[in-house]
Amino acid sequence: LLSHYSPRDLRGATLLYRTESGRRLGTQSFAPPAAPASVTAIARRAWPAPQVTRPERQRIRVEVHDRAGRVVAENSAEVFVYPKPKAAVQTGLSFHNPKHALNLKPEQLTAAGYAILSPNADLALFNRPTLVIAGALDEKVERHLRAGGRALIIAAAKDALPASAPFKLTPRAGSDLDGNWVTNFNWIRADAPSPFAALAFSKILGFESARVVPRFVIQDVPGAHYDDVLAGITYGWLNNNAALAVQMRVGAGRLLLTTFRFDDYGRDPYATHLLDAMIDYASGPDCAPKLDYVSAP
Repeated sequence: LLSHYSPRDLRGATLLYRTESGRRLGTQSFAPPAAPASVTAIARRAWPAPQVTRPERQRIRVEVHDRAGRVVAENSAEVFVYPKPKAAVQTGLSFHNPKHALNLKPEQLTAAGYAILSPNADLALFNRPTLVIAGALDEKVERHLRAGGRALIIAAAKDALPASAPFKLTPRAGSDLDGNWVTNFNWIRADAPSPFAALAFSKILGFESARVVPRFVIQDVPGAHYDDVLAGITYGWLNNNAALAVQMRVGAGRLLLTTFRFDDYGRDPYATHLLDAMIDYASGPDCAPKLDYVSAP
């Protein structure tokens, strides 16, 4: 769209598309020319994304040149370019969603190439990494963890943790935690080992993460154990922090608890890459938390 509110004569003007690095993507003429005091639909264009080995932030610039070749207007758009997702298919998954709080479906994981194991399968018998993906920490998941298993809990409800849990899941909507009253930002651990290391555009999440932004925060993680917080949210003047992804030991097992949303896994590239990375991390050797999950008596 071209907003033309000036006396300039744009007859014979052209559009130039290029990347921020200077690579020309193409040019085109106005047809029909944009009239003064108007907003005119000029073009809809698409280009193949470049091949990348890791996610990259790129910027496309659009310039309007008059017939003398002078730049009379310009704008740009930031886009996020991803490699094709690679599911951690060496990991066998057991899907556990008894409260039906998760909008993520097993079919989405199967379509990506994951093997979904039978709910009654004994995961200890498999000779490859296995992981329980659950919508809540119930007695079944806790038994699995205390016996030395691994679990990824995607918490999408207040009661995804038992009342005896040392941490609290708090909804952001309808409270000061929605961020409307004061500045807040979501941050990630971009350094390895972390599931965010391979897809961190920066340490602060931006529009690339719009489809996974959590609706709940994880409160009451002791400040001394924030090394095990892999993503969090900071409000106001740095005096109010909560976790969005935290790893912990449960008996002999390892748990990665997160409130990121994965409804759009397989459709949104950031959601897809992040869940794949979390599955790989939670089932692998890099997940080595020091924080102990201790239930209240």
